[in-house]
Amino acid sequence: MTDSHIKELKKLTLLVQQEQSFARQQFRQKLEQHSFKERCQGGDALYPLQYKGLTYGLGGRPLVALEVPADMPSSSFHTGQPVLLFSLAEAERQQVSGVLHHLQDTVFEVMLRGEEEPEWLDEGKIGLELDFDEKTFREMLFALEQVESPHYSRLCISEMSSWA
Repeated sequence: MTDSHIKELKKLTLLVQQEQSFARQQFRQKLEQHSFKERCQGGDALYPLQYKGLTYGLGGRPLVALEVPADMPSSSFHTGQPVLLFSLAEAERQQVSGVLHHLQDTVFEVMLRGEEEPEWLDEGKIGLELDFDEKTFREMLFALEQVESPHYSRLCISEMSSWA
């Protein structure tokens, strides 16, 4: 790989990082511009939800089952999406991050990122809120990193030499 190729890849990496930062900032501004009630009405937050139970999924991670009232707008939520599971039972909001693992009718399953379930789950006043999705940016940066790696360069050169 030539110096100009490396320079171009570094430029692309910087641009992806800038776009990620901008998208994260836009997401945060959207949250700040709307009240919690507006986010619930718009379908970006679901509250209140009924805690249905806890099982353990892949790698022993907690899988929380929540029932969403049928009349609650939940179309913004999709499988694989990052979410924040929160409780308003205490004076200060408590929350953990997770991924929406499974949707079936009015039951949502959230796989938590940690290995332990929060102690506040059975205290009521549970809700879900969309979280910023870093996955696409992480994958783009990983792909650029792989292309920049010496192993990839050697692989491409050996592949091209077999064409001759």
